[in-house]
Amino acid sequence: MSLVTVKPKFQVTIPAKLRKGLNLREGDLMEATVVDDGILLRPKQVVDRNAAAERVAAVLARIEPPPEDAGRTEDEIMEDILADIAAARKERRARKAIAVEDLSSAEIEAIRRAEPSVEAAQYDGELTDGHGPGR
Repeated sequence: MSLVTVKPKFQVTIPAKLRKGLNLREGDLMEATVVDDGILLRPKQVVDRNAAAERVAAVLARIEPPPEDAGRTEDEIMEDILADIAAARKERRARKAIAVEDLSSAEIEAIRRAEPSVEAAQYDGELTDGHGPGR
């Protein structure tokens, strides 16, 4: 176990043996999390978003769209996807629909707790009515 001292500005020095074991370098980012009996530090990798976006774009450029999507715009494809999601959700809700009179009060309360929030339902509506976020 290594002891460290909290210095001005609440800085601590991670002992060399621990730094080498984790291959830490000056400037590396660490995630600090409060745990039951102290603070846990975890090394974190930084992703260059521009480089990642370029790699994703390069992969997508090599992918051929399926024949059924050839000639369609991204907006048309997205509208179909959202319609499919809405239909699947409607079907799932229909399968879950049962006669309330056949349920005990405890079962009814359990269903109420499991229902999505009003905000989630409104968001679902925005996505399926063609006026989704950012439009």
